Amino acid sequence: MQLQEKAKKEIENKINNINNNEVQANNMKNEESNLPLEKQETNVSPEEINKMIQEVDTKQMANNSFLSFINVATIKGVLYKSFLDDVQKYDKNISLCRDLKNRIEIYVGPYDSTKERQKVYNLLLENGFKEAYLVDLTKEEYEKRCKY
Repeated sequence: MQLQEKAKKEIENKINNINNNEVQANNMKNEESNLPLEKQETNVSPEEINKMIQEVDTKQMANNSFLSFINVATIKGVLYKSFLDDVQKYDKNISLCRDLKNRIEIYVGPYDSTKERQKVYNLLLENGFKEAYLVDLTKEEYEKRCKY
């Protein structure tokens, strides 16, 4: 029970940190919008915007203790190599894990970029993997399920 309480407190602290970071970011945005127009940057190219978004996305992923995956399937019976090969066509980074009922789960990832994850996810859905889901696991949960 102590481990669960400790994990809950860690998650609550991380959520509070994220919320505090969001408040600080909003305050910075408000301060920036109060600047005179000549001091605000207005000539930002779309390439620069995409680069800034990717940098922020990468920093957020690194700061979080969550790992981004795609859960492709939960297999109740036997996992066949042909099914695994079909999944590997879209991404080679596959983890075979177990859920709480000891069933096999296939996770693709982890991903550093949400764009990359969304691209692979869309490919999987388009090619018949209707039981694919976007999932974020904590590092501890990933270790527990997949590093047995």
